[in-house]
Amino acid sequence: MGKAIIQAANSAGLTVVPVSFGSAEESGQTVQVGTNEILVHGPHERSLFQKYPNLIVVDFTVPSAVNNNAELYCKVGVPFVMGTLPRLLFLASRSWGCPLMWNS
Repeated sequence: MGKAIIQAANSAGLTVVPVSFGSAEESGQTVQVGTNEILVHGPHERSLFQKYPNLIVVDFTVPSAVNNNAELYCKVGVPFVMGTLPRLLFLASRSWGCPLMWNS
């Protein structure tokens, strides 16, 4: 799903920020997605939100990470959209408020 989002963003002329968040063990690895080389950062590297002030996070994650990730994005004030499986859980946030969460 993430690869499809990156390809669609590239096709639309949007700038894909070449970073991703992962576990501490994945930090420093790179992932190639089309022409984009994505650097994986650990879960505690928050400076990227200041480096990219217009960042919108698109997060496809595991169910156990939803609450921690949403809390981080709200605390930092970055807008985000989050989805997880097996059931689609959609969270949307505005940088000044709490997340709006619902299951589909």
